[in-house]
Parts: sequence; structure tokens; C-alpha cells
Amino acid sequence: MRRSSSGSAASDSSAGPTTAEAASGVPSVDGISHNEAEFTRDEDLVAGVAVLTEVVERLAAGDLAD
Repeated sequence: MRRSSSGSAASDSSAGPTTAEAASGVPSVDGISHNEAEFTRDEDLVAGVAVLTEVVERLAAGDLAD
């Protein structure tokens, strides 16, 4: 896992004390994001969908419960 700050206002939430939250992302070419020049390779998008799918499956199975 790699941790980073996206710089996006959507990544900053004030709901922290009232709800659990998580974020994931995929790398953009040359690190450009939140810009019309942003480009993400198909294989990185597919990998991001695979991570999201696994998390949803684990949530549905109760594996990530408190």
C-alpha cells in the first residue's frame, strides 16, 4: 500500500467522528491529477477496480467489521 495526499477537497472529510471512511486511488501518468491533462493507464484503472471489488466483497462478508 502506498499512502499519499491527492490534494483533492473530496479527500478531506469532516465526517470523521461520525462515520468510517476510506479512500483509494490509482496513479496518474507524470503524477498529474485533478487537471484536464490527467491520464491514467487502463491497467492502473483495472487494478483500482480490483481493489474496490475486494473491499466491497469483504465488507459484504463482514470481514472488515469493527
